[in-house]
Amino acid sequence: MRKLGFSPDEFTLGSVLRACAALKALSCGSQVQCYAVKSGFELNLIVGSALARPYMRCKIHAQSWQRLDKANRFVPDVIKTGATSVVAVISSLISLYSRCGCLDDSEKAFMERSEADVVLWSSMIAAYGFHGQGDKAIKLFKKMEQEGL
Repeated sequence: MRKLGFSPDEFTLGSVLRACAALKALSCGSQVQCYAVKSGFELNLIVGSALARPYMRCKIHAQSWQRLDKANRFVPDVIKTGATSVVAVISSLISLYSRCGCLDDSEKAFMERSEADVVLWSSMIAAYGFHGQGDKAIKLFKKMEQEGL
C-alpha cells in the first residue's frame, strides 16, 4: 500500500494484525506493530486491541513485545506507550497474560486500570475460569453486578 502511495488507517492495521495472528506470522506482526507505533496508531482502540493478537496466537509473553526496529532502536511496548489506558488494550493484555499462564499479571493489569467496561470485567472472569479458579470468577462476577455493569 505504501509503495502505491496509500497510508494504512486503523482498520487496515487492525485487519493486518489479525491476519498476522491467524497465520502465526510473528515477524510480520512485529513489523506492523513498529509501523503502528511510529504512526501514532498504538493508542487507537482498533489497533490497540489487535496489537496483542499475534503474540497471543504465537504464545509469546507480553514482556517480549519490546522489539528492535530496522535501525536497531528499541521500539516501546504497549505498556510503555500508555496504551494501557485504553480499555480494549487492557482486555487484550489480560487475555494474553492468562493464556501464557501468568494469572498474576492478568490480575495486575485488571487492578491497575483507570476505567472498566463489561468486556474488561469479562476478560478477567474468563482468565480466572481458564485457570480453574471458579470461586474467584464468581466473586468477581458478583462484584461486577454490584458496580452496575
